[in-house]
Amino acid sequence: MALSRLDLSAQICVEDSCTKLLFSDTTGSVDAACASDVNELGYGLVGGIESADVEGAIINIYYPLMTNSVKFTFVIASDVITDATITDLNNVTTNIFSLLTSTVFPFVDFDISADYGVTVPEITDGLYKWDYNINGTTPENFSYTTSDAFTSDCTTDCCIEKSYLEIDIDCGCFENKIKTIIRSEVFLWGSRYAMNVGQDSKADELLTKAKENCESNCKDC
Repeated sequence: MALSRLDLSAQICVEDSCTKLLFSDTTGSVDAACASDVNELGYGLVGGIESADVEGAIINIYYPLMTNSVKFTFVIASDVITDATITDLNNVTTNIFSLLTSTVFPFVDFDISADYGVTVPEITDGLYKWDYNINGTTPENFSYTTSDAFTSDCTTDCCIEKSYLEIDIDCGCFENKIKTIIRSEVFLWGSRYAMNVGQDSKADELLTKAKENCESNCKDC
């Protein structure tokens, strides 16, 4: 008999002034920095799998402009993580189990960006992509994967905010500065809207324009 297919879902958010990437499995009931909700098509469906049936999980995170991922691989038993590794951009795998702050599964606010003793890219503005897989053998073999993308725009947002404070009406270029701020704001909010409606490439393009506009603002005053 085929398993009832669950709606595997997850979310990554940028927190703590753009210093952390936090991953949460939102397939069941979750109360995390990224989300607080209940997925009624998640773990525990009649004829489906329980979270305790999951024996392995993989998280791949693709940083902006990167074609290779940073990969996290977990071994799980009865909702407890029993082993964990990270594979960096150079395909070097390192065991990080002793560095985990929690061994509870499903993941809630797992810190992708924590110091695991390997070099990973810094958190910068741009388009991030990720995929997430869970697998197991009970009640029968299963493997589910989901994927998504998001943008981080903290640096650009901060640049625009600082630009407001740099307006000097006694400066000959202040009107140009205001126009540039407005353009930057429009590009930034356009990027966020494009992301919300699933136009990832457009969101990345508009975010780049917002960043370029803000950073090129009049510096003479």
